[in-house]
Amino acid sequence: LAGGCGVQRDPVRALEFYLQAAEGGAANAQFALGLLYAKGQGVPRDPAQAAAWYRRAAQQGDPSAQNNLGAMYACGEGVPRD
Repeated sequence: LAGGCGVQRDPVRALEFYLQAAEGGAANAQFALGLLYAKGQGVPRDPAQAAAWYRRAAQQGDPSAQNNLGAMYACGEGVPRD
């Protein structure tokens, strides 16, 4: 839904589904929400919120989330620089 693959593009509806899945513990949805908040796609850009979603996915072993969260710490974006 976010990219409109097979359906009409609807970022708001995509966000609803991502949130539902992420709150249910789906690491890939948590990572996707991190991307949305990091880029400000369908939501206001919010690096702290992006880091929070990346952290949840990273704690479940998602390597992309671990990478992105590490980069955020390296730059001090949304988290204290470390």
